[in-house]
Amino acid sequence: MNNSRRNSVQSQSEQLGETLLSVSRVTKVVEGGRIFSFSVCVVVGNQAGSVGFAKGKASEVVGARAKASSNAKKNMIRVPMYQGRTIHHDVEGKSGSTKILLRRAYPGTGISWCYCKVCFISFRNL
Repeated sequence: MNNSRRNSVQSQSEQLGETLLSVSRVTKVVEGGRIFSFSVCVVVGNQAGSVGFAKGKASEVVGARAKASSNAKKNMIRVPMYQGRTIHHDVEGKSGSTKILLRRAYPGTGISWCYCKVCFISFRNL
């Protein structure tokens, strides 16, 4: 029974897409000089309504990306989808001076933004 569960988890992880959102170099100044580390934001999803987001921090970019990817896979949420392809209704969001509007779309529309990596991971039409 344990092997079948492990195989299903592996098959789900093989279907997940991963997108790197940002890489930042962080500098910590100490008495002996500067210590550099990297902070990475990653989004994972399967284009069927499951999406996860996480940040990772390490001394190398590869290590930070691995940490972020594993944390994003652990913290996935299920987004309800209309007909398995788009959202149920229009959604507006605001954070500071940034405004975001997510609208429903007809089949075949695709993602209609240039820099919407989060939506690409989760939805087919938006």
